Amino acid sequence: GLLAALLVRTGDARAAQALIDSVTRAGTPTEEHLFIRQARISLAYVRGMIDSVRPLGEAMRRSTNARTRLEGAGTLIREAELRGQPTRATQLEADFSTMRRAQGIVEPAEDSLALAGLDILLRGRLPEGVRRLDVVVGTQPRFAAALSVADLYARAGEVGKAKAVLARYESTTPGGVQGVASQSWHEARGNIALAERRFADAIREFRASDADTSGVPAVCVECAQINLARAFDAANQPDSTVATMERYLTIPPRRQNNLYHAYFLRAMVHERLGQLYEAKGDTANAVNNHRAFIALWKSAEPEFQPRVAEAKRRLEKLTPVEKVR
Repeated sequence: GLLAALLVRTGDARAAQALIDSVTRAGTPTEEHLFIRQARISLAYVRGMIDSVRPLGEAMRRSTNARTRLEGAGTLIREAELRGQPTRATQLEADFSTMRRAQGIVEPAEDSLALAGLDILLRGRLPEGVRRLDVVVGTQPRFAAALSVADLYARAGEVGKAKAVLARYESTTPGGVQGVASQSWHEARGNIALAERRFADAIREFRASDADTSGVPAVCVECAQINLARAFDAANQPDSTVATMERYLTIPPRRQNNLYHAYFLRAMVHERLGQLYEAKGDTANAVNNHRAFIALWKSAEPEFQPRVAEAKRRLEKLTPVEKVR
């Protein structure tokens, strides 16, 4: 099972599928092993077979193994997020937290951060997200969580709070931010600059987040690209925005930190690319991206359906002979 998961990570989906099939034919208990289940889900993401993810996650939730049930719950949370279903994701987060506590895993800051991220990044409910972050700050979060708090505060427009959290974090690292933490540090600084409309500074920080202090490529390669795209877009540089978003969409699975992460933001990337290509008069690429966005958010919650309807309207205008469903 672990080998199959590693094969997916290294980009060899065909070999991973062959290994899973051979184990399944053997009919051994290993077929139900956690790593086999995880490999199946990773393959579904890599191949764009998103509709297969939820049934796989539901099957894991029904397992008699506690760890497998927990992983299944996490899978369903991520699937709900990428589908534009934050209400379902929030309900699943509560279940996920209950399961973790039952296993002795207590991380209140992480739980609140996940919900704050849904409010700020997906729903645009900034006051609610900020209130959740305020609660996290009161728990004196560990270093990694503190950087995420600063980043989300900045994304919500609370620059003063973001700077305060970042300064507190920096005061505990007198030797400077080192290693993998430097990516999150540059991201937080970049989002602070972006909130203050210091676009050149934001772009510089996001570029720096692509590797750690020793020059090793960042753990989350796609994060730097999507943040750069956001900065270029805010700076009204459409050509750079398009180029960076396209680069984000073509990052090989073997370089992605979380395979699902590409799909968490992918819908919004396709939505924006469709609009940008349409503005440039590039009908073919506009149509492709409108279609991709509609496919990913076809079952999104009601609050997002106006955006889906707008994409359909644009698609119908660009392809008048077709009926968009």
